[in-house]
Amino acid sequence: MTRYWKAEDGQVADFADDYEFMHPEDWTEVQVVPLDATVIEASELPEVVNDPDDDSSLQAGGAWYAARTADGHHVVALAHLAMEQHQARKHPPVDEAQVKALADDLSRYEATEAAASFKNAARYLIARGWTKREEAAS
Repeated sequence: MTRYWKAEDGQVADFADDYEFMHPEDWTEVQVVPLDATVIEASELPEVVNDPDDDSSLQAGGAWYAARTADGHHVVALAHLAMEQHQARKHPPVDEAQVKALADDLSRYEATEAAASFKNAARYLIARGWTKREEAAS
């Protein structure tokens, strides 16, 4: 099995399990994953609690679920992850600071009572990729 290590200077190297390091204190073991991988840290997973009165119920993240086989839960988890990824692409998170910056820029050209509609327009544009460019130095 190949293990990957990162040096203090950012260099990543792969070494076989039986390779002896000259200076292991200068390296940190890292995990290498494909660029399109979704990595979920174990610490991000909610605690799972069995219902003491019903073996067919599990609680995770504050919600109750019907207990399935491990494979059954895996299939459902993949479906939920696919839907999350789909929704994130369809409705990307919006940086509210960017919304405010664009709304402020737009509102300079209109009366104050139009500011709310500018905020909605700004949210729409930012969700589709608008970002504020730094003004050129005069």
